[in-house]
Amino acid sequence: MSGNFLGMVMYFEREELRALTVEFSDRLRRDPELTPVLTRLVGNHWAAAEAAFHHFLLSQLFGDARPHLDPVELERAAGILDATSIDRLVEVLLASALYCLPLHSAARIDEVGEDIARLLKSLLQHDGEARSEHIATAFGKLSAGALQSSL
Repeated sequence: MSGNFLGMVMYFEREELRALTVEFSDRLRRDPELTPVLTRLVGNHWAAAEAAFHHFLLSQLFGDARPHLDPVELERAAGILDATSIDRLVEVLLASALYCLPLHSAARIDEVGEDIARLLKSLLQHDGEARSEHIATAFGKLSAGALQSSL
């Protein structure tokens, strides 16, 4: 599947994205900075987390499906993650993408990661009812596949 981004044709093979998912998961499991956070966030449900991440990538890059998201899990993530762990997740995603993909494709993955990071960090700026309202807005945007539009 190809897409036009800044005048350059981008190609992603589904097999490459599967390899990226596995590499990202492996690196996350070994990352000492993220282990405590991911233990709380993912627990021992790595297969489900990998499947959700892979499906999310497919939905964002191919646009042929809407991501399967749970607003309760999004709210839970906003309560567990902090800005440092979000930044580290993006770093690990970029390192994984650079390992698995051509440079131009890895750059596109990094953009998706940075967009998610901005969205999650915006949720951290609020608490209580304000956070719930922002989570509802973020959930709607993510569910609609509109991550790249006006974060």
